Amino acid sequence: MGTIRKRVETLRAMLRAGGRKEQQDFVNLWRPDHVVKEIRYWSVSELDSMDEVALLMFEDEKLRPRAMAHLLHSMMAPRISDTASFRWDSFDMNKKQIKFRASKNKKLCSQYIQDRYLPYIKGYKEWVSQFSGGDEFLFPTSIAQKSGSTKKKMPHISDKTIRKWLIKVRDSTILFDGTKPQELSSHCYRHSLAMRYLSVDNKFENIAMILGDEIATIEKHYAELSPNKAQEMAFHRAFKNSNVISSEGTAQPEWLNRRRGSNPTRGMDVGGFEPPASWLQTKRSSKLS
Repeated sequence: MGTIRKRVETLRAMLRAGGRKEQQDFVNLWRPDHVVKEIRYWSVSELDSMDEVALLMFEDEKLRPRAMAHLLHSMMAPRISDTASFRWDSFDMNKKQIKFRASKNKKLCSQYIQDRYLPYIKGYKEWVSQFSGGDEFLFPTSIAQKSGSTKKKMPHISDKTIRKWLIKVRDSTILFDGTKPQELSSHCYRHSLAMRYLSVDNKFENIAMILGDEIATIEKHYAELSPNKAQEMAFHRAFKNSNVISSEGTAQPEWLNRRRGSNPTRGMDVGGFEPPASWLQTKRSSKLS
């Protein structure tokens, strides 16, 4: 929808510049339909199972590149084009960090490396460095060819190959209940990582630093999917009487709760009954007292 809107705006500008009012009026009749995008993502258990399969794939040289591609996406979910051209100088093994500039918007993406992944990443680096271009790129073109020679102009593999590898890892995974992970696209790694962080009350800026997106963009996409503590606190501030105290141990019915802050012993007689408020007492009741 965004691409169509941009093309229409370009066409409108051209028609205005050319003085084509009749055609411009016709183009102005176009209105974009409001489409609600459904955000789909893998659960933490699905991703954990896929991670375990990827770690096993490192034992087979033919499967190592796809395993490395999955680990990279599981940790920080870069865009496919960034994965294909990923360089080793983005890794700091001593600090256990990965940092790179997203090619789409030049935003800095930063993430930590899990301790258990370090041996696999270091082993993969040692292995891939034997191939032409492997000392610079994680996925040099040479590893995708049986001869090991670089026949293509690109120094690294294509986006299409990365997508195929990620699908292979997904489809090779069996969950604990015997089912397979959801058949989601590679872009859903980004949604899955965002929801993983939000599920444990992390902030939008934490996700933005990893994915390389604006905080406003992250909030726009995910805020309504994962209500956080701040929203809960806002609710309690707006509805201060929302907290109640159980009536257990009093003469009141069990279903009758009292709002927090009330004094359960104020003016209570021996029968456990609380007298009505002063403004509810009639003249007759005051005489009887």
